[in-house]
This record gives sequence, structure tokens and C-alpha cells, in this order.
Amino acid sequence: MIDYFEFETKAEQELWNEELCTQLSDGWYEGTGAEVNWQFWAGLKTKVGFETRVHSTEHVKMNTEIDFTEVDFLFTPDESGVRYKYSQVKKETLNKYLKRISEAMNKFAEIDKDYNPHRE
Repeated sequence: MIDYFEFETKAEQELWNEELCTQLSDGWYEGTGAEVNWQFWAGLKTKVGFETRVHSTEHVKMNTEIDFTEVDFLFTPDESGVRYKYSQVKKETLNKYLKRISEAMNKFAEIDKDYNPHRE
């Protein structure tokens, strides 16, 4: 089986590829102490299909649930870069995409509050 992240819409896929995936490794979640297995998420292929969900047999742990609706800078008008694109999307639509992506990640991964891959 090839691991991939399926998205209900092209817009969700682009949001993931262009912005959200990097928030796991060097953005919003980096400085919070969150261990979200960003290498797994960054390595997933993406495609548009029928629903937003992860297809994989790998066992993935995270120590926190993801809630991209908290990433409020995506709602802030910005004059440059990729965020400008998302600041122009209706807030309700963007929130729906962020929620679906977050829920797919949380449903797929095991949430273990004590998870720390750096602990020996």
C-alpha cells in the first residue's frame, strides 16, 4: 500500500501542501513542545479524492491533537506570499478545510500525551 493523504477538494490539498504541513515542522507546532511526527506527515503523498483522510498502515503517535483552526494568521490579510491566497478565502470555508484536515490527522494518529520520540 502506498501511503497518502486524501483530500476532498483541490483547495484542501493545496492548503496542506503549501502551508499546513510546514506548520508541523517549523511553524506553529514547533515551539509548543508538540511531538507530531512531522516527518511522517511531510513524507505523505497527497491526492484529491472523495473524503479527507489518511491512507496508511503505519502506526503514528502524536502527543497532542491537531487543531489548525487555531492557526489564526491564516485568516489575517497579508500582502505577499502564499498566505495572501488564504486570507482571500471566506473564513467559513477556510475554517471548514482546517477542521477537516485536523480531524483526519487526529483520527488516524494515536494521541499519547506522554509521547516523546527523543526520550531514551
